[in-house]
Amino acid sequence: MIGFHNAVNGTDVTNWKAYDTNVLGFGRGDVGYLALNNSADDSKQTFQTSLPAGEYCNVYATGDCSATVTVKDDGTFDATLAKNSAIAIYAGATKDSWTGTTKSDPSDPDCPSTTRPRRPRPTRAAPSTTSCPTAGSRRTSTTVSTAGPSRATS
Repeated sequence: MIGFHNAVNGTDVTNWKAYDTNVLGFGRGDVGYLALNNSADDSKQTFQTSLPAGEYCNVYATGDCSATVTVKDDGTFDATLAKNSAIAIYAGATKDSWTGTTKSDPSDPDCPSTTRPRRPRPTRAAPSTTSCPTAGSRRTSTTVSTAGPSRATS
């Protein structure tokens, strides 16, 4: 998402539309498009963008461009936007030009991010693996103390 932010920074908001209750989409010039679904249901829509036709990486969904969106010649794309999810596409992240390599899961705070290193959270158990867990796998964790260092008194 940092790449999306950097690419669209300074561009005008375009194609703003509320598609359904708690479902909206908007473009950032002819550079990017963001669709948001903050509802409890999936939402199937045709989204209008100002992007040129092509296959774009959904940078919200994964870090490896395995989830893509195809924008048609008229600037639209069809998608089912999962509940409480988003689609973020931009001109610098196309299937042909993608350089990201690590899969990530933005809905899982313990899954590694491809855009920034995660800082340890002292009040939370940290995962023992360096990649997203697979379905059915178990996580092991280490408890981190939030108490400060003990001080000796004389």
